[in-house]
Amino acid sequence: MAEPYNHRAIEQKWRDKWEATPINVNDGKKPKYYCLDMFPYPSGSGLHVGHWRGYVISDVWSRYKMLQGYYLIHPMGWDAFGLPAENYAIKMGTHPKITTASNIKNIKRQINEIAAIYDWDMEVNTTDPNFYKWTQWIFVKMFKAGLAYEKEMPINWCPSCKTGLANEEVVDGCCERCGSPVTKKNLKQWMLRITKYADRLLNDLDKLDWPEKVKKMQTDWIGKSYGAEVILYGDVYDEACAHALELAEKEGYTFIHPFDDPAVATGQGTIAMEIVQELPLVDYILVPIGGGGLATGVSTLAKLLNPHIKVIGVEPAGAACMKASLKKGEVVTLPHVNTIADGTAVQTPGKKIFPYIQKNLDDIITIEDDELIVAFLDMVENHKMIVENSGLLTVAALRHLDVKNKKIVSILCGGNMDVITMSSVVQHGLIQRDRIFTVSVLIPDKPGELVRVASVIAKAQGNVIKLDHNQFVSTNRNAAVELKITLEAFGTDHKNEIVKALEDAGCRPKVIRPSL
Repeated sequence: MAEPYNHRAIEQKWRDKWEATPINVNDGKKPKYYCLDMFPYPSGSGLHVGHWRGYVISDVWSRYKMLQGYYLIHPMGWDAFGLPAENYAIKMGTHPKITTASNIKNIKRQINEIAAIYDWDMEVNTTDPNFYKWTQWIFVKMFKAGLAYEKEMPINWCPSCKTGLANEEVVDGCCERCGSPVTKKNLKQWMLRITKYADRLLNDLDKLDWPEKVKKMQTDWIGKSYGAEVILYGDVYDEACAHALELAEKEGYTFIHPFDDPAVATGQGTIAMEIVQELPLVDYILVPIGGGGLATGVSTLAKLLNPHIKVIGVEPAGAACMKASLKKGEVVTLPHVNTIADGTAVQTPGKKIFPYIQKNLDDIITIEDDELIVAFLDMVENHKMIVENSGLLTVAALRHLDVKNKKIVSILCGGNMDVITMSSVVQHGLIQRDRIFTVSVLIPDKPGELVRVASVIAKAQGNVIKLDHNQFVSTNRNAAVELKITLEAFGTDHKNEIVKALEDAGCRPKVIRPSL
């Protein structure tokens, strides 16, 4: 009978042989090749398959380079600091020094059992004082150079693992390790200004013989031109601008003015070029005004292309700083602004661009907030477009123009509308158009009366969306109880038909303010 195959004995035999006669020896003659793996966290009792999935690739590549005659520098180490190791120690009820050392010993045994080619003479442990004294030295150097700073930043947080996660460790909103939903948590932490070296890092990627997919990942990670820190400050643009200028002075940032800059206005003015190219015989261009940058660019270029084009600015009535400035002949600062058109809620228009506005703008129309609500509903229902309130100024202004047979262009700018605001605007728009209304009726408190009222409404094709029954409107409820009925109608005429039907039925209807 054949002897059973003992893989453990066979593998141990060859591991002993390889250890006695190593194949990766530095004889001082071979060219050197450096291969580096990501160090594992010793925050668990052993390796998982994900570790070896990565290590087998580097091991195969290392062996390939050895066959090409290289001496391979392939270190291994332990990323032993941080929350994962601490959380594991807490879980085991043991000091992290003990659990970390025990985990490292076991993981090292596992790596040796798979016979991966590592140079253990170069073993690194991040908790070793001989190692971290140099990381501390590097940090101090970076701090003194202004490259290290402390800041509170949101991170991906796994509430189960109780640790932060890289973006790559979040899969479909869940922790890659345990599957728990990942949240955001603000943590005060040390940051490194790698952006100072972004250009060099990006340029040097071209020198690497890496797959384009990997280079793309690195480019996104370096992130020279991707992402931003958003700071919310103040209630109006002017307060945010003042704070931005303070930050620019304090931090050395470059401040680019959103409108009071001729270069910015010139760029925005290319919209006029597009309009004239698409509609050469345009008569009127309506342009929203906040600080005046867009209006400056559009009006100036439009007049250069065709002096006969009328360019009309449109401002919210609650923030009409440009109209006030033109009336006075100089830049005016409003004491306050109040409008739902937050993108044009500006107290002071641009001083540098004001002369261009004076010269090239033909007129200004101001729009009340109620008009913007109706305009929003128009755009959503009739044009299937979501436009922020500031962009809707030019749509609402169309009703103010007393012209016929003219070619008019309304510039729509921006879709800055959150769903809560959108819902509120739609509801108010429906109310203003009598598409939704509330009527109070008085009926006897008798069985069948509610059905009778409902039948009247149904016959008039009204749709009930809310009903409030109040028995205590009168001291004699047999004489009268109140029904507050919120209805959906096709418009004003249909609303009046429903109210008339209720009157004819003796329900004494009274239209009241809807409460949705």
